[in-house]
Amino acid sequence: MATIVKFYKDGKKVKDITSIGYLPVDEDAVKDSRHLASSGSVVAAAALGEESMMANLPIGDSTLRFSFGDLDYDPTVAGVGSSGTWTKKNTKFTNVWDWTNTNTSWASAFYISGNDGCFMNYENNPVKVIAAGDTSSVTDFSRCFSWCTAITEICSIDTSNATTVFLMFNQCQNCTKFPDLDFSSATETRAVFQLCQKMISGPNIIFPTDHAFKLTSFFLGCENLETVPLYNLEQCTDTAAMFQAVDANSDMSLKSVPEFDTSNVTDMHSMFIDCDITTVPEFDTSNVKNMQGMFKDCEFLQFIPSLDTPKVTNMSGAFDSCKSLTEIPSLDYSKVTKFNDFAKGCISLTEIPEMNIEADVTRCDNMFKDCLNVKSGQKALYDTLSAIGTITNHTDCFKNCGSDTEEGRAELAQIPVSWGGTMEEEP
Repeated sequence: MATIVKFYKDGKKVKDITSIGYLPVDEDAVKDSRHLASSGSVVAAAALGEESMMANLPIGDSTLRFSFGDLDYDPTVAGVGSSGTWTKKNTKFTNVWDWTNTNTSWASAFYISGNDGCFMNYENNPVKVIAAGDTSSVTDFSRCFSWCTAITEICSIDTSNATTVFLMFNQCQNCTKFPDLDFSSATETRAVFQLCQKMISGPNIIFPTDHAFKLTSFFLGCENLETVPLYNLEQCTDTAAMFQAVDANSDMSLKSVPEFDTSNVTDMHSMFIDCDITTVPEFDTSNVKNMQGMFKDCEFLQFIPSLDTPKVTNMSGAFDSCKSLTEIPSLDYSKVTKFNDFAKGCISLTEIPEMNIEADVTRCDNMFKDCLNVKSGQKALYDTLSAIGTITNHTDCFKNCGSDTEEGRAELAQIPVSWGGTMEEEP
């Protein structure tokens, strides 16, 4: 198929050059003209045209087509993708190779752990996966592209029969374009996009509807992530650290998530830890047992809806350092045994709510430490906790809780120093 490429000189169009196959017909015009590309390079313009054509040419089954920014880069010499076979394509302005692997496992196919990872040197060798043949026979994509820091784009890949996609794109730090994915057969789906720092939008993903799966650390460290679709998580059992550290260096980071179906999730520990999220939907938490650090360091979170928590046993650090949170939601605490660091540093909190604490609590150290603006509730909670004989650590439970308010200081004066209050205890 012929492609028309427009070339310019001094801001005026010189001529249209018809490109057939891989090379422009009029090579002299290519050399003498300047294309209005972002780089201002004729070669870059021609390369873009050739890359586009290469992406649309037929490709064999179990094959990926790579485009390398470094025109001298040879993946066979570099020793990457050694589990498959590399074939160089005959191009003029691009460095394109086909990689074929007929094995059903592509586990760690391009995985090289290190600072630069597979393909090496992102600045001088940006890499794109521009086409894929039929990959439906592949059942294992675990770590397939892990540490491929030079990859900037990845085309659509058939993952419909993969049973494991664990860490599939881990540390693809410079990739901005990820394909939609079919994980409907997968049982091992943890940490797929961990530390994909330039990802902006979560891709559309088909998750299993007939068997359980986990999303532990799925988007962990995706510091520029802004949006995620409404995924079907009906069969998901674990969302621990799913959105951990989705904030860091971006002003446009994730502020909210859709109301996923989390009815079968049992573990939500660290789900939003260190995240810029501002609102939380009414998740179904009726089967959750672990909420340790679920909202820890969510500094902009102002409100959390009432959640159904009849099975939760661990709330250590659940709201630790939620500096904008004005109230602790109404929750069921009847099974909770660990409250250490529960709401430590919640400086906007003004009241400690009534808590139906009924289980054999073992820890409540730092529970409401440094909640400076609390006015009431400390003494009532102290009375409840101090009557429990199973607590092994209550150090600084109420340290500085309410110290910036007159009412709070009055309550602290009724709580012993050993619990973080200011009342001197009898020798």
